Amino acid sequence: MTFRCPSCRNEVGLDALRSAGACPSCGVQLATDDGIVDFVAAAPVVKSGDERDYYDDVYASYVPADPVKLELATLAPRWHGQ
Repeated sequence: MTFRCPSCRNEVGLDALRSAGACPSCGVQLATDDGIVDFVAAAPVVKSGDERDYYDDVYASYVPADPVKLELATLAPRWHGQ
C-alpha cells in the first residue's frame, strides 16, 4: 500500500511511514512520534490554521440536541436477532 505525499505529490510507502514517518522525496513529516499519520497537517494550506481552527471550534462546541438515554442491555435482543 502506498500513499501520496500532500506536499510533493510523490508516492510514500508504508515502510517509509513506519521508519522515519516522513516523505522520502521531500522530507515533510507525515507521522507524529506516536505513529499517527496526519496528511492534513502536512498539506500546504493557503490560510495556515484558519480551516483547522474552524473545525476544532465546531467539533468542540457540538452538543447533541437530544442525547440518547438508553441502557445497552436493551439492545441485546436486536443484537441476537430476537
